[in-house]
Amino acid sequence: MNPAQTPRSIPRFALTGGIGSGKSFVRQALEARGAFTLDADALSRTVLGPGAPALAHVAARFGSSILDAYGCLDRKALARLVFSQPDARRALEALVHPRVRKLAALRFAQAKAFAIPYLVYEIPLLFEAEHMQPWDGIITTYCAFSERLRRLLQRDASDEASIRARMRAQAPELLKVQRSDWVIDTNTSAAQLTQQLDEMHALLCRQRPKRSGRAEQIRQLER
Repeated sequence: MNPAQTPRSIPRFALTGGIGSGKSFVRQALEARGAFTLDADALSRTVLGPGAPALAHVAARFGSSILDAYGCLDRKALARLVFSQPDARRALEALVHPRVRKLAALRFAQAKAFAIPYLVYEIPLLFEAEHMQPWDGIITTYCAFSERLRRLLQRDASDEASIRARMRAQAPELLKVQRSDWVIDTNTSAAQLTQQLDEMHALLCRQRPKRSGRAEQIRQLER
């Protein structure tokens, strides 16, 4: 790759989906196929790491109760404070999101040194936070509510009522499907999922993202 090539000349795709829908699995699978990927949650953990300026600002805004005994962020304590309070959530986003975007831009700029076919940025709250940059395409992972609930009950040390509340706090799955260019249905067999990933990787390598046509199929599944 020409060192003078700009990050914007590499196709950039946003990856989103509901909690428990398999976003990280898909991101890792695309990375294994050669994509350069980033995870917004991981960048957020870096931005709010021990001693980071953003952590001090967040603690000043929400109080020392969001810190653990070592002065590190207690994510569950912070979530309890902002989950049901839209104003508090917006205040947190105003403190954290600009820093995450700046760090993501730096990582993308660094990616131009590598011969990569495309970039994928996993953003769980892409639509909720209106993180609508001029992406070359948007990928959404889809999975039925009941299966996502089963996965989360198995994965998270939390009660069903809390998990259901977190799921319903996110944008509806069909809205994400309708606003996306490609849908990966993770509520399927391993073989079928692998086929979807292979097909999508080939498509993104050709730099021609297009609507997958799966939206109507998924509407039928939801009925």
